[in-house]
Amino acid sequence: MPGTGVRRLDAGNTFVHAAVRTVAIGAQVPEPPEEPAWRERAAQHGVLSIIAEHLQPRVDDELRAVRRRRTVHHLRTMADLRFVQKSFDEAGIGWLVFKGPVLSEIIYQRPGARDCGDLDVLVHPRDVGPAVDRLLDQGVVPLRGDWRGVRAQGDGECEFLLPHGTPIDLHWDVINDGRVRPSFSVPTGKLFAASRAVRIDDQDVRTFSPVDTVLHAALHGCRSGGDRLRWLLDLQQSLLRCDAESAEILERAKVFRVELVLRTMLNRLALFVCDRGLPRLPAPTAGQRTWLAADTFAMTRYPPGSRYQGRFSGAIMTDSTRAGAARSWATLLGVAPRTLRERHTLRHDKTARPSHNPL
Repeated sequence: MPGTGVRRLDAGNTFVHAAVRTVAIGAQVPEPPEEPAWRERAAQHGVLSIIAEHLQPRVDDELRAVRRRRTVHHLRTMADLRFVQKSFDEAGIGWLVFKGPVLSEIIYQRPGARDCGDLDVLVHPRDVGPAVDRLLDQGVVPLRGDWRGVRAQGDGECEFLLPHGTPIDLHWDVINDGRVRPSFSVPTGKLFAASRAVRIDDQDVRTFSPVDTVLHAALHGCRSGGDRLRWLLDLQQSLLRCDAESAEILERAKVFRVELVLRTMLNRLALFVCDRGLPRLPAPTAGQRTWLAADTFAMTRYPPGSRYQGRFSGAIMTDSTRAGAARSWATLLGVAPRTLRERHTLRHDKTARPSHNPL
């Protein structure tokens, strides 16, 4: 039942969970508590602007400010998207935009409601050099060294600052971490081959197919820790806009080797957001079943939002999820000692910073 484990959260987190569940099912968002702490929790989950959108009309200076900032950011992002489109189209460079404005306008269907800090653009690996040269010729500012060095390190993206102030992550692979990439198989060519045209604001651009959008939402949420409500709501909303049969989604997940990732994120989605309209997948294998049971146990004890209360959050499970259960368990056992050490350090030294998503 959605909401399991939320009793372990504070009042602000509890309201944010309730608000996200109502957004997911299209119901009226409940009135927020008088205590303003819920806004901080909503921001930590990455859903403040979404909740603010669904609370309209409402006389609340704080929420009005959120909506104003969202509108300004949206206009700036759209201006920079037009710049990217013009630059790459004139140079004959194929590209796809994903996440950010695609989620906001196509998936959530509320322009600007879903926060996006940057633009994510994918090009073919063979086109990275021409794409970077084109951006630099247009005066775009590099934010992270030379792309050749970044690529040599195994990363899948380089970063620039666009003319209107929007950062752009220029991807040649949607899995940025070269250490994790071999565990999966998400070829850029397959994403391009299945891509679709969409209209964002006044621009016709291309993005992932509906099925690939679902799978990327699952993979990105999983790789990000899977313990913020935004990742779960992204997946739920992507499923809502995807009319593919469950068998098609599963088959594509197997091609990309993200079946366990998908099952893990669907498990969390059903626990904490919404169990309606989820793909009807065949029963998991014995290994998958054991992994999902462990994830359920972890998330029931430490639901999304726990990290903001200084507790574990289950991110270690998704951070360890790989193509198969055996490899996932091996990864978990490999990172658990470091995670426990960091957790102990964080508990006793408030100035210490985790090295990588340890909660």
